[in-house]
Amino acid sequence: MLPLAALSIYIYYLGVDTVLLLLGYYKNLKSPSHFEKIFSDFINSSGFKSTTASNKTLTSAEVKTAFAALRSCMLSGVNSKLKMLKILSGISPLLGLLGTVSGMMISISAASQTSSSAVSEGISKALITTQAGLSIAIPALIMALCAGSIIQRILVKLSKYESSLLKKGSLI
Repeated sequence: MLPLAALSIYIYYLGVDTVLLLLGYYKNLKSPSHFEKIFSDFINSSGFKSTTASNKTLTSAEVKTAFAALRSCMLSGVNSKLKMLKILSGISPLLGLLGTVSGMMISISAASQTSSSAVSEGISKALITTQAGLSIAIPALIMALCAGSIIQRILVKLSKYESSLLKKGSLI
């Protein structure tokens, strides 16, 4: 049970941290005017230089490159966290099953020496680890699915903003 407890703490920390990070990104994409300010700051801090004389506009190729860099910057760490969350949510029921199998082996070996009520008590205790593993995995999987959904919404918003900037003449 101790490995399951440690795993659950890490899974829930990772899941909540990832979802809150993504919600922060999504909040910044709510209003187009707010996003344009953030995008301008990103361009200035990232060292994107316009090839035009006025330095206030970017070419369409520069806008596409800037959006690709922004997507990469926003989601590079998040994707690895999401993969880890999915992997750990798959491992926790297996870890619970390992505890159940170990407990069943002990119960069966004790069956010849004790009464049937002691064996059934040992089996019920052994099944607790499977229940714990599933109780950890189901919310973790829900968090992973929520994070994936938020990522998709972020990518859609970024694509819309990229299209609108390209249509508008790439004014920054």
